[in-house]
Amino acid sequence: MAKVGMAIAMAGGISLALSAIAIADDTDVSMSSPPQAEMRAPAPPELRAAPAAPSVDSSSAEKSANPQPQSRATPGNATGSEVASVAPSGKKTLGSRVKAAIAKMDPARLFREHEYVKAEAAFSGFCREWEEKLHARETNNVGHLAWIFKDGWETATYTGYSSVETCVCKKSPDGYAIGKLSYEELTYYLVGKSRDEASHAKPTVSGDVHTTEIFRWDRGKWFY
Repeated sequence: MAKVGMAIAMAGGISLALSAIAIADDTDVSMSSPPQAEMRAPAPPELRAAPAAPSVDSSSAEKSANPQPQSRATPGNATGSEVASVAPSGKKTLGSRVKAAIAKMDPARLFREHEYVKAEAAFSGFCREWEEKLHARETNNVGHLAWIFKDGWETATYTGYSSVETCVCKKSPDGYAIGKLSYEELTYYLVGKSRDEASHAKPTVSGDVHTTEIFRWDRGKWFY
């Protein structure tokens, strides 16, 4: 019995020694090599979680998939307010269009429209003729000077005219042709020791009046 107990004791000692050796070996391994980070391969793109799709209302999706044409107001099925809202702004009303159509059908108005075309074409020539008449009037004024002897000087004044500055033909609301032209009416002053000297001296402008004249077209020509 004593030998058996010693054998058991020796076996237990050997087991303890082997356990101690194994623990020592594990400790050396852990101390000798540093801890390694756990390496994980990245997941392939197709395995990554995709963002969730936005929720779509079934009724809204159905409306988008099957759009309905918008109704448009037409003269046949629209109410008065709808027609007023559909009618484009800035256009003439029905009443004004009717009046314009009646005015165009009026024989007298048609005649005046025809006459206006002729009057407008002829007015530029009339302005040139009027300018020639003004020049002739100025020449006549120079030939009929009223001399005044003043302080030892011979003096005289006369009226002259500039060229025609504006020459415009317009249509009245009733369709009549109206011509308008303008020019400057000038007062000239002459002075000299004698009438001959004063007559050949350069005249001085002592007055200037802007003048506008209006003419009417009648019986195929322009009248003052």
